[in-house]
Amino acid sequence: MSDADVTIRRAKSRDMAFIVELWKQLSREHAELDGRFALRPEAEIVWARWAGQRLRDEASIVLIAERGEDCVGYLLGHADEAQPIFEKRSYGTVTDLFVVPESRRKGIGSRLLEEALAFFRSRNIGHVRLNVLAKDERTLAFYKTHGFGDFLHRMWKSI
Repeated sequence: MSDADVTIRRAKSRDMAFIVELWKQLSREHAELDGRFALRPEAEIVWARWAGQRLRDEASIVLIAERGEDCVGYLLGHADEAQPIFEKRSYGTVTDLFVVPESRRKGIGSRLLEEALAFFRSRNIGHVRLNVLAKDERTLAFYKTHGFGDFLHRMWKSI
């Protein structure tokens, strides 16, 4: 199947159950790649509340990719402001982009990302930031094909 039978649209409150299920899959994938992403028992409730607030926030974008009645992907992003010491203050942040494994490599993630970039451009935001796990080579390659490059290296040391 191609992405032609997939619709990308703004999420609504009724979509939250699907989005939370996809977020749980994304979170499991992250935790499998790096145990530091293991979640607390109440994480689902806390994240669902936070994501639900993004639905009502005009500076945020929550998209879903659906095939028929099935939600096969989502993206969550928002406009942000850098510290007042920097010349370039406004930027977009993509916090989550997830496509179910069986629907990957069909252009759905690209369509979600392009829709989010259009959202940021419509608000005169010229830069987008996101985080990718260093061990997640598949996702790093995806974003690099869309023009993203290294900006900061976040380092970690257990003590």
